[in-house]
Amino acid sequence: MMKSLYSKISEHARLITDFINKYMNTPACSIAIRLIFLCLTVFTSFYIDNSFVHLLIYLLIAIYLSTILCLIATSVTVLYYLLFINFYYLDNFLLYTLIIMTILSLFLHSSKNKLEDYQYYPAFFTPIIRYFYYITTLIIIFLCTLDSTDLYPLILMLVALTLLQISEKNLRLKKPSRSTIYSIALLLMSCIFSLIFLETGARIIFGAPDKNSGLYMPHHEYIFLLNPGGKATYTIALSADTNFPVTYNISQQGFRDRYHPPKSIDEKRILLLGDSFTMGHAVEAQHTIAQYLENIFDSINHDETVTVINGGMNAAGPLQAYGMFLERGLQLEPDVIILQLFLFNDIDDVLMTIGKAQRSFYAPMRTIINTLRQQSEFPYWLEYNARQYSRTYVELSKFTGGQPIIGDNLAALRFFPLAQPLLQVPSEPNLSPILDINRKEWYPELNEGLDLLLHYVQSIHQICNNNGIQFYVYFIPDMHEVSDKLWSDVQRRIDTDETFKPLHAIKIVQQELDSLGIASFSLGDVLTNHELPVEELYFIHDGHLTPVGNEIAAEVIYENIKHCLPL
Repeated sequence: MMKSLYSKISEHARLITDFINKYMNTPACSIAIRLIFLCLTVFTSFYIDNSFVHLLIYLLIAIYLSTILCLIATSVTVLYYLLFINFYYLDNFLLYTLIIMTILSLFLHSSKNKLEDYQYYPAFFTPIIRYFYYITTLIIIFLCTLDSTDLYPLILMLVALTLLQISEKNLRLKKPSRSTIYSIALLLMSCIFSLIFLETGARIIFGAPDKNSGLYMPHHEYIFLLNPGGKATYTIALSADTNFPVTYNISQQGFRDRYHPPKSIDEKRILLLGDSFTMGHAVEAQHTIAQYLENIFDSINHDETVTVINGGMNAAGPLQAYGMFLERGLQLEPDVIILQLFLFNDIDDVLMTIGKAQRSFYAPMRTIINTLRQQSEFPYWLEYNARQYSRTYVELSKFTGGQPIIGDNLAALRFFPLAQPLLQVPSEPNLSPILDINRKEWYPELNEGLDLLLHYVQSIHQICNNNGIQFYVYFIPDMHEVSDKLWSDVQRRIDTDETFKPLHAIKIVQQELDSLGIASFSLGDVLTNHELPVEELYFIHDGHLTPVGNEIAAEVIYENIKHCLPL
């Protein structure tokens, strides 16, 4: 019984040995194994966040896979980035260089007779190189076990090294034959036609992908802007148990508005910039501030047209408002620009751009900005375009619950430098952001955020002056600031002796704007003293203005700007 089992094992071992000798002991297989080693070894490094380990791995690859071209390129890259560029980027650029030079070397020197001809170092260096290889390997494995939370990288590393040992034989290399080239070309063409066939079938069954799906588009400078032609539906909480769907249709010009043709001679144009309050987050398009303001002008004037353009954008901070103005608003030749600020999150929005935060902030907003910021980085930009143009990919992603397959995997490879995620946990989590900005004494980050906010406002103001455009800034207060009851409720939740005052932040910013010669006004006093209760001015469970609140905002805006539009 045991003898029979031994015979079977021996027979299988002999068959495996014959297979290796016959099929793996070839030049093509040697090159393939070395390339697999390169991929596996590099892939291992993606799981280990240790630049020293990366450097050892790349040196190991350079010695055993490269020619003199790789050794020179690797050395020059290391020296250059150590001397002139931040070390943080060294491993990524070194990796690019090494992969490219290794592949080039394999094909440029394919006429060599033996694999040893790839190593351009003297024979007496061979034992030194070999010992260096073993020592480096042991160091890498040791550091892998220390740096990794599981054994996955270590297993990959061992598999890679095993493959390398298999290819360490005197295998002869030949020039690729014409039939080999044809085979490679046929393989590539087959893959391309298969993908085309698959995409065609997906479009026949499921229809073409919606290229304009989604409210936002990534932007390298402003992080995100509205997606021209986009469409989205959001559910707004009207009460604890009542929701209301609101649809946003974005014009091809990139506004939640109708299409605006070239400006006529007898037309005046007002461009409203701001966040979700201006865009009309919780209301239909006919109930936005822009539409109410245009209705007011229509009701009092019949000789000249006044067009009010809705340039608001959900989740926008001063940076995005500046982007909407510069990229899209100026093209429509406005006569008046009105920038809306909501200090509840505008100061923290600008602090995000420099990696800082208020002591208390609205965490869901940072989650949204994190997601939108990813879209402007290459892995997620590629993900965005794959979803826009490939129905196959859209259907495939459904099997992963909609997870960004391309984006997450490319980001995990660390080929592309990605911005650090924004801070998600405030240092004073029990304090409401509306109290944080309305402290009697501001701390350094608030003052720094104020300076950044004023920078963007001044930039818009300067461009307006250069183009003969009237410019105004106005403030929408948070609902807690205009209701004594809501203000008392939010203060009651904290235990502190610090003094907070409603509308204090707005007054501070207004004073700064006055000193810069920028006209501004606030809805604070109007909404505080209005006869209607706060529940009719704001959606209490959502925090945005109701249609009634938007109409009041439009009336206040009209009263403050009517003198600059003589009709």
